Amino acid sequence: MIAPAMVARRAPFELLDLHGRRLSFLTPTTAVAIVAIFAPGELLADLLPATPNRTSAGPLLALVLTGTSCGAAFSVAGGTTVALGAAIGAIGGVAGALAGYSVRHAKVQYLKLPDGAVAVAEDLIAFGCGLLLVSQF
Repeated sequence: MIAPAMVARRAPFELLDLHGRRLSFLTPTTAVAIVAIFAPGELLADLLPATPNRTSAGPLLALVLTGTSCGAAFSVAGGTTVALGAAIGAIGGVAGALAGYSVRHAKVQYLKLPDGAVAVAEDLIAFGCGLLLVSQF
């Protein structure tokens, strides 16, 4: 939910002009509120042992879908084709899932760091990178 949170965070400030577009659902106050509710829930669920790996089919599909919609939103706002932004967003979702899983797994297994601490650090890094990225638009 970090990617949609970044889009929703930027959209109300007119930094992403999505008005009158199919992706305009990312701009209203309700979308910001929904993301604000689900993003912390995702961060908390990430700490639970029963949460499936992000490389499992369901979570990976969710990351592809959120990456696709966010990539499309940024491409529309930037004046490029929706297909290009959606494709880059989908690739980013898969790449982020695979890289994040590999790095987290290695830190927990080889460095013997607690999974919860690694999860929190990973989320903070992702949030910071997201803010850095959207500040460029």
